[in-house]
Amino acid sequence: MKTLIAVLPYLLSAMSLFNIGSIWLGRKAILRGDWFTHRNYMVASLALFAATLILFGVYLTIRGPRILVVVPEALFGIYGVTVVTTIALLALTLWRVVKHQFLPHKLLARKAVLVWLWCCLYGMLFYPLTDARITPL
Repeated sequence: MKTLIAVLPYLLSAMSLFNIGSIWLGRKAILRGDWFTHRNYMVASLALFAATLILFGVYLTIRGPRILVVVPEALFGIYGVTVVTTIALLALTLWRVVKHQFLPHKLLARKAVLVWLWCCLYGMLFYPLTDARITPL
């Protein structure tokens, strides 16, 4: 169990890195006009993003409030706002695709992808800060 707790922040960081790559490949696919590949990369990115957030929730549950000793509340606040904004933008973007409103989807997706990339980049740097070996027990 201690090995899992020690490895999990770095696994989350690697998952965020893979998510950045998947988002970027999906963006390049839609710029080429290949919407099928774009859809596949975006669905994979969304699944990876959700898995990352779920694993981070599990990690916070295991570690508890001790993480706040190492990571200031301001960093948690910035990350929390970024995650909530990303989830809201992605939900709205997906809703527009489901409703076949492709032009509004395209206009919102340009901003949503940038926020999503920022969230993943911030997460990639943020997760190792919550390392269990640094946090006093």
